[in-house]
Amino acid sequence: MPAPVLGALAAVWITARAPAAGLAPPDPSHGHAITASPSAAPTAVTLPPRSTDPSSDRNDERPPAELGAVIETSAARALPANSPMSEEDSARQLAHAWHAVVGSAGSELTLCLLWAHWAHETGRGQRMHAYNFAGLKGRGPSGASVVVWTREGPSSSELVQRTFRAYRTPAEGARDYVHLLKKRYPAALRAAKAGNPLDFSVALETGGYFTGDSRAYLRALGSLSIECRRRELVVTALHGTKPD
Repeated sequence: MPAPVLGALAAVWITARAPAAGLAPPDPSHGHAITASPSAAPTAVTLPPRSTDPSSDRNDERPPAELGAVIETSAARALPANSPMSEEDSARQLAHAWHAVVGSAGSELTLCLLWAHWAHETGRGQRMHAYNFAGLKGRGPSGASVVVWTREGPSSSELVQRTFRAYRTPAEGARDYVHLLKKRYPAALRAAKAGNPLDFSVALETGGYFTGDSRAYLRALGSLSIECRRRELVVTALHGTKPD
């Protein structure tokens, strides 16, 4: 279990608690869905007392300037809290996950929309934590979770700590993401099949998936989806090279 990281740039700490009957604790302040999953009981961790020395970095109460994560549960002790992913690899994982969950190959429009969602939620993979593809809250299939500094609300200016699902592999994270769309956001899944960013964004907002500015969310999804098609990221990811 990693120790707390010193300094205001990564002021995160570890907590551990056992989920009740396999459900992650509800978080009414944020819209990312929480669903039941098999859970391994975590091991409680006793943290060292916070220093009161004015010269100590640990006494600095300012929020971190960068978003970071720590593994929360013993079920995921071997997992990386931070798991940056390349744009091509994310497109490949999403394509395989869509086929596995939906039962058919996704079109370029579909996969680019999912890629756009991934890119928006993870800062193009640079703020991806424990293979979580789209900021899903709660605990992953193994019972693992991570604690992350994140921004929520319409203004998205205040940093808060939230608990997100953690996964053992990128494939597990991608499949759980697509499965969540299928189970909890069927309208969003239909919009993804059609490659429609507007309907996709509206379905997510209506279902309470995100709490930010809906117009900014839609603009981001639309712009990133277009970029994905222009750069032929899906074609490159699935076939290795762009066609002539």
